[in-house]
Amino acid sequence: MADGAINTLDDYYSKLNELIALARENNNYQHFLRLPLDEPTFDIDANSRVITVPAEFKKNGLSVKNDEIAEIVYFTIDRYYDTIDLYSPDINIIIQWEGAPDAKKESLSGLSAALFRDCIRIDGNEKVIFGWAIDGRITKNAGTIKFAVHFYMLDAENKFSFNLNTLA
Repeated sequence: MADGAINTLDDYYSKLNELIALARENNNYQHFLRLPLDEPTFDIDANSRVITVPAEFKKNGLSVKNDEIAEIVYFTIDRYYDTIDLYSPDINIIIQWEGAPDAKKESLSGLSAALFRDCIRIDGNEKVIFGWAIDGRITKNAGTIKFAVHFYMLDAENKFSFNLNTLA
């Protein structure tokens, strides 16, 4: 698995525990301060699985070619989905991404652990907010980045006990 590429289903599942350990090791699930507070968020509708990209990002793009952690984008989702509390420390959050292709039509893809996690109130509703640091693997080539967010819990046998994915 060169450069963290995900090429098979086994590659995908082998990375899940690594991402959980990395996030917990770095205390990425503690409260955080988001600045500027008025930066638009990518809002996730858990029922339709759609991520709404803010107009500012649609117009200006997410990042610039070869940026390295120059941008952290923030996502929000309702705290509760059916009977699941998405703010629970048992819920893991990863972002699956595919960068823009190069001249040979090849692109990198991978998984990023969500940074931070907090619970906020927006218009009277509890929301989970979390960040995604856009790193150099994602911005290696200029063009469209595809991504989806994955919320999940694993049982003692490393099988999904909860699994919620967004559309790309």
